Amino acid sequence: MELSISSRQVSRGCGIAITLFGIYGIIGSIISSSMVALYQGSYVPVSPISPILFIFLGVALIVSDLHYPAVKPYSLIISIITILMGINYLAESGGGINTGFHSTLLTLFPSVIVEKAGMMSPVSALSFIFIGISAFSLIKGYNTYGGLPATIVLAISSTFIFGYIFGSPLMHQSSFIPVSLPSAIGFILLSVGYITQAGTNFPPLSLFSGESSRAILMRYLLPVIICLVISLKFIDHLITESFQLNPAIMVSIEVLIALVIITAVVIILSATLGRRLDTINVSLVESEEKFRTLFDMAPIACSVMNTQEDLILINKYLENMTGYSSSEILGRRGDEVGLFSSDERIHLSEKLKKQGYLRDEEITVLTRLGEVRSQLASSSLVMLQGERHILSTMVDITDRRRMEDDLRKTKDQVTGIAETIPGVVFQFYAKNSGEMGLSYVSKRAFEIFGEQGDLSSFLQKLISGLVPDDREPFLASINQAIKEETRWYFEGRFVKPSGDLLYFRGVSAPVREGDELVFSGVILDITGQKETESALLESERAYRELFNNSILGIFRITAEGEFINLNPAFARMYGYDSTEDMKRELKCFGESQYLVPDEWRTIRDILARDGEIQKYECEHRRKDGSNLWVSINAKVIRNDSGDLQYVEGTVEDITKRKFAESELIRKQNELRAAYLQLAGVEEELRHQYSEIVDAQNEIEKREKKFRQLFEANIAGIVLHEIITDESGIPCDYRYLDANSAFERITGHSFADIALKTIREVKPDCDPEWIKKYGKVALTGEPIHFESYDVNKELYFDVNVYSPEKGQFATVFLDMTARKLAENAISETNAYLENLISNAFGPIMVWDNDFIITRINRSCENLLGKGADSLISKNLLDLLSADQAEALIQKINLFPDHRVRDTIELKMEHQDGTTRTVVWSMSTIMDPNKEYPVATIAQGWDVTSERELEKERVMAIEKINENIAKIAILNDGIRNPLSIMACIIDSTDDPEIMKLLNNEIQRIDQMVTNLDIEWINSEKVLNFLRRHDYGH
Repeated sequence: MELSISSRQVSRGCGIAITLFGIYGIIGSIISSSMVALYQGSYVPVSPISPILFIFLGVALIVSDLHYPAVKPYSLIISIITILMGINYLAESGGGINTGFHSTLLTLFPSVIVEKAGMMSPVSALSFIFIGISAFSLIKGYNTYGGLPATIVLAISSTFIFGYIFGSPLMHQSSFIPVSLPSAIGFILLSVGYITQAGTNFPPLSLFSGESSRAILMRYLLPVIICLVISLKFIDHLITESFQLNPAIMVSIEVLIALVIITAVVIILSATLGRRLDTINVSLVESEEKFRTLFDMAPIACSVMNTQEDLILINKYLENMTGYSSSEILGRRGDEVGLFSSDERIHLSEKLKKQGYLRDEEITVLTRLGEVRSQLASSSLVMLQGERHILSTMVDITDRRRMEDDLRKTKDQVTGIAETIPGVVFQFYAKNSGEMGLSYVSKRAFEIFGEQGDLSSFLQKLISGLVPDDREPFLASINQAIKEETRWYFEGRFVKPSGDLLYFRGVSAPVREGDELVFSGVILDITGQKETESALLESERAYRELFNNSILGIFRITAEGEFINLNPAFARMYGYDSTEDMKRELKCFGESQYLVPDEWRTIRDILARDGEIQKYECEHRRKDGSNLWVSINAKVIRNDSGDLQYVEGTVEDITKRKFAESELIRKQNELRAAYLQLAGVEEELRHQYSEIVDAQNEIEKREKKFRQLFEANIAGIVLHEIITDESGIPCDYRYLDANSAFERITGHSFADIALKTIREVKPDCDPEWIKKYGKVALTGEPIHFESYDVNKELYFDVNVYSPEKGQFATVFLDMTARKLAENAISETNAYLENLISNAFGPIMVWDNDFIITRINRSCENLLGKGADSLISKNLLDLLSADQAEALIQKINLFPDHRVRDTIELKMEHQDGTTRTVVWSMSTIMDPNKEYPVATIAQGWDVTSERELEKERVMAIEKINENIAKIAILNDGIRNPLSIMACIIDSTDDPEIMKLLNNEIQRIDQMVTNLDIEWINSEKVLNFLRRHDYGH
């Protein structure tokens, strides 16, 4: 509750008075009856519970503005107890219902209850109920209703007080228990305390506060009327009892007193209202001037039309936006000028007549240059100089519409890429209730896994198709990722319906969305990778051979320059016999090797900033002290956490080239001397250009000054006056004026804060903002910033400027839609970048002219080249002529270049080796699916497979050669055997004949065995041919 200082003092003072009043009554009841004569007068005794409630309520008033945790609960409990006590006594004394509370009280505390302490009056009980309601409303923040019940209590108690003053207490000697005089006094103090606690901005004090004519009349007339009536009644009562005058004389005296009082009040009111009217007239003139100034300076298009819709007033922003001057527009309708069509004007006019206003109607405006711009138009009917006019504003949303179109296109591109990436893009959800499942799976899932079915059954089919040993680890990995809310990673094996074994790798990252944990990721077919992992050892051996035999110096060092690894060429370049000698003599590669030590720090700074350095030339020292010019290429290698792991690179000896360049520099210096003769003319031209630029900047500053706004229906605008201390330092500022958009956007009524200072409205405001706003108001320098309202979840674009010295205006526009669009685009781009960059297989994107526009890290590793050296290069330049022609022919086979096929290309690695790569290509279409914009391809390195095929062909050729040789050998052996058999037949010695026949049969058996092996070899060869191993 925001109270002025005077109201807080009155409220606290009433609280102190009623607390002391209640304590006085309780102490008097305990000590002696004479001490409470006022409480126990001859009229009515006081109820014993009243002073106790007075104390509790008084303490609540005293501590109401203290910021302690217990204050609010205490006040809330006391207000509820007061209401319940009032209801109880109203039932007992007014309704005749015996609740037993009062009799119990007399029984429990007989020593503190004096003889004349009686039952509470039903009017007192009702007053306690109203006071309790008032206290409860103020605690809950319902200030509007907090003062009204207290006002009723004040009126009732005042009536009883007057009855006691004039000796005729109300309800005395009636069937109802009357109100005691002390109770009436206590209720007056309580009601005044709670009325002032409600504040001057809420009833009933709001009727008397402020400088309005109503408030002035209420402040003067109501007290005068009340005092006049009381005075006349008192005089009548006094004269009647003291003097026996003629009634005519008494009436004359009363009329004379009334005339004197009324005349004095009329004179004071006339003077006060006259000054008020003069102030209002001056304020109206100043407001009109401010409106005109702020209207022209508004940063949105503003116009005023008459009832015939002719433009009679426009601001500078509208002129600049449309390109028309005021002389070309004023006196004409917008459709006559050509700003918009007649149909659009008629539609808006009919809608304005029907509902009396227009709010955020989207229209298109045609500028003088023919540019079509989207606008949000708002209009309202206003009275100017006694006539009805139409005030309109237009907010340019052309950029926002373009941003929305870009967002829609980006979304279509992401969907297209997800469907064309040679992997399975998926989204998996897990709810807190334990429910889990797939919310999205790209079409490639059914193509890769060979399973057909809807989204709800795909996960179960995937689990069923896993190799039995992989099912339990697969489910455990999912449960662990869900439990720890970490990235999910799994490699497993899947048996397709065809029986083929598929190796796959799945990876995803979680995002918490309410009670759901959403994993977005990709599943890749790594069957080819698994088959080629065996070739990695051979690749490592080849790399080591290249490292040791390279003519370039290759090194790997820590961030401090300590050697991790270097090749022999590096050691020889610096004059060392071996790498071990160099490591032993040089602990690190740092400043000592540089002829200019600062160059070592420069290289470290470049590596820290850019992560790599290319062709950096500097002069080093060899072991023998001689100079060595080198060209350094190096790159920072970081671990998965982003921390620097090591630096690796190459060093090339360029000493000979540097000596040749020094001669070239000498000749260039001679040419530079001639060039300097022309510098004077150039300097003069620069000076003239600088003056032109300064003049242009001054024009832009003046133009910007006249594009600021105070009053419009879309932007919220508040005008403030800065307050400085005795030293001229800003210490506070006051609210002067605000437009309706301020109330609509903030939800606050300006009437509640008008002419108040920020410290009154918000005591805990940040003094730093007062300094910033004070600088704007005193220096005229505007500021701009963006703000976010956490409660309303809205973003605002805020401009602060000074319309005149000592004042500043804040203009804020709702930019939530633009911010949300920017965030959505950023999230989409980040997701797309992460999806492509982290893909296991190499991915390359080229446009319709074969210009490479994107590659991932795997593609860089495949070609041994960085993205900077490949992007913007023509893909065909990386291929041989026949390979480039094959690629072009492959793409031309498809109508409209809608490619979805594979091609095998030979590509050269940075180290000079040739890699055979099978590329799976797919076309990326424009968002409307009308024409291709690029081609995306994922590759598989099949170099090892192709080399194995060559070796198999050579083996088959060798088998053919051996089979032919076996056939010739068989014939060559059998022919001599036949001759030998004929010779044996002519031999007479039977032993020799038998011996020779046995040897001939043994040799013949050997030849027969060769025939069998030959036949078997033919079978093997035919088997290889049938299974396409030899081609």
